[in-house]
Amino acid sequence: MMKKPAGLYQNTLLLSALSVLERGLGFVYRIALARLLGAEGLGVYQVAVSYFFMLRTLGGGGLPVTLSRTVAKNNAENGDRKNGGVLSSALLLSLFVTLPLTLFFLLFSDKIPALARGGAPLKLLVLSLSPACAYAVIKGFFFGNKQFAAPALLEFFEEIVMTVLGAGLLLLTGPFTPVGGATRAALAMSISCFLSFLFSLFTLLKQKFRFCPPRDLKPLLFSAAPITAVRSGSTLVGAVVSTLLPLFLVKTGMTEGEALAAYGVATGMVLPLLTMPMTIVGSLATVLVPDLSEAYHRKDAAKLSRGVEKGLLFTVLLACGLIPLFNAVGEELGRLAYGNELAGEMLSRSGALLLPMSLCAITQSMLNSMGFEKQSFVFSCFGSALFLLAVFFLPNVCGIYAYIVGLALEFLLGAICALAFLLKRSSVSKAFYKKSIAAVLLVLPPSLFGKASLGVFLRFFGEPYALFFAALSVLAVTLLLFFLFGLFQKSDRA
Repeated sequence: MMKKPAGLYQNTLLLSALSVLERGLGFVYRIALARLLGAEGLGVYQVAVSYFFMLRTLGGGGLPVTLSRTVAKNNAENGDRKNGGVLSSALLLSLFVTLPLTLFFLLFSDKIPALARGGAPLKLLVLSLSPACAYAVIKGFFFGNKQFAAPALLEFFEEIVMTVLGAGLLLLTGPFTPVGGATRAALAMSISCFLSFLFSLFTLLKQKFRFCPPRDLKPLLFSAAPITAVRSGSTLVGAVVSTLLPLFLVKTGMTEGEALAAYGVATGMVLPLLTMPMTIVGSLATVLVPDLSEAYHRKDAAKLSRGVEKGLLFTVLLACGLIPLFNAVGEELGRLAYGNELAGEMLSRSGALLLPMSLCAITQSMLNSMGFEKQSFVFSCFGSALFLLAVFFLPNVCGIYAYIVGLALEFLLGAICALAFLLKRSSVSKAFYKKSIAAVLLVLPPSLFGKASLGVFLRFFGEPYALFFAALSVLAVTLLLFFLFGLFQKSDRA
């Protein structure tokens, strides 16, 4: 018999702690990649990875969420008697899509002009496509049963394997070209995906789980299809941008190497740092999905509203609490971590992206958990259209910053549409609006304080120590202001 699951915050804390460890290790690995591959090699690697992510999403991007929701519903209605067949169906659907995709890209990736420099890394990555998708499905099964520790540990294990292998291959195999370095890094990722799948399967079988004949294939497919479409659309846009943006940058006067380097900085250096806080938002979303799904299907409006309000407020406070950190020390952090001036400059100017990005992520997860996948898909399409327009028309105006502006427009529109739709179906208290507005207004003071304190610390300490003390002071001032303005006080619904 399964243990009674922990509460929302306990599960979020557990998942976040493990995810932060994973992201921290990933951050170290990203620094190593940036320094070992160089900006151009990192750009080649990012192009291959963007296509792999697109294929991985096509292979079942909506299945983990749908499976998690279905398992939670089965547990609420009639125990877990149907879950073995549902998991078998999800794995079967994933293989049905990924095996043909793997074969196609192994045979024809060299003939695709857009992959002229990323074909070799991509071939290694697609070898792990089916195991990677099956692994994601098994994780969704764990999440539906509110078992969060095992998948988080597996993610951490995957990051360890990729870091050790990737760094080892790059350090021990002698000189390499940008493409050769990207190929070595891709091999490390492919092996880590294989091992993660094997260990997830072992963990499942160790719990004496029994696979049953596939069942409910059609409902699972139709429920997962809109989510897969949303996520596939997003990753498809990413793949298209990885091809078009360097081309448009070349038209502004850059060489091909400089354009790939700028793309590598934006996607391989700046974006990973900006998305680190999304670890916590993603953990919260993962924990919320089964709870909101149960509340929605049981028509428990009070529980649904409490869950939505808690999730939204937590996300707003987290994003607004971290924006001053990027504003204040982003430039020095990027330069110190990557040895790249452009990375630091972009990071310090992109902190505000955290709020729309976080809200877009949490609201889409909420809509998916309640069964509004089609609406989520439409909102995602609107945002992706704005992103593409920015990439098409803004490189001549702002260069590589067209990428950041496009992301901001995409997340902002997606968050606004999803919030408007969500709040028509789930009420929130007036306190939520007051606290959210206050959190946004309180971003500026700690940002200015952080800039000033960093200048002071740099007079007395070396850059790493000054950066550390300035970051701590920004966080302390932000938390103090949030406390003084009562943003941590529980509302009537808490």
